This record gives sequence, structure tokens and C-alpha cells, in this order.
Amino acid sequence: MSYLVKSISPSYGQITGGTAVTITLNKAISGAVTVVIDGIPCVSATAASSTTITCTTDNKSTSSTPASATSLVVTVGGQTAISNDVYFYYGYLWSSDATWGGDFAPITGDLVYVSDGKILIVDVPYVGILNTVIVE
Repeated sequence: MSYLVKSISPSYGQITGGTAVTITLNKAISGAVTVVIDGIPCVSATAASSTTITCTTDNKSTSSTPASATSLVVTVGGQTAISNDVYFYYGYLWSSDATWGGDFAPITGDLVYVSDGKILIVDVPYVGILNTVIVE
């Protein structure tokens, strides 16, 4: 039976990396593990338990891989796990001041501009009633 990726948590993280992720597989891990997300190797990928892998995402902001890519490649003991509809998204988090050039996130009444190719992840429960949202 092949390895199957059952889940990844969290399913998104900051484009600058540093997100600790946990990947759950369908069976016990046997052998060395590697994780590559959107063409970027995950740092310090290790088996955390019999069926889970932990690692930390690396910086994607300087990658030539398109921002819209969502590939997940998990290899265990030389076998590539099937990642059936399990994704991790790199993006700019709404809650991060860095997303807004060091300023606070937009509030009620503000205009929001999202440039071409920029993945904006709304990671807050409420953003307020915005005046305008422009997505290039």
C-alpha cells in the first residue's frame, strides 16, 4: 500500500516562510522523509510520530515558482506519497503588517488593492466593510 497524505495543518502560511506544518500520513513512516511545497524544500522535515511529519516552510518570495502553485510532494523512504487534494498555500496574510508595507491591515471604509500575482490570504474572522477592493 502506498503512502497517502491525509492532512496538512495549517493549510496556509506566510510567503516569507517560518510556518511550522504537520503532515499526517495514512500509515507508519519507515525511512527518511522529505517535504517540498511549491518547489521549496521544507526545513528540518522529520517524523514526529509514527504517522506524522513536521517541518518549517522556507521563504518563497524569491522563488521562480508561480505564486499560484500549490504542489505538495512528500517522500518517505524513497516512495512519493499521494497527496490527494491536500494543499498548502503560500501567501500574504491579511493579519500581517508586512503585507501592508508595515502599516496596519485595512479597516472599515478603506480601499484595498491586490496586485497581479499576489496571493492574499484572509486569515482573520472579520475585515470590516471595505469601500473598494481592487484585484488586478
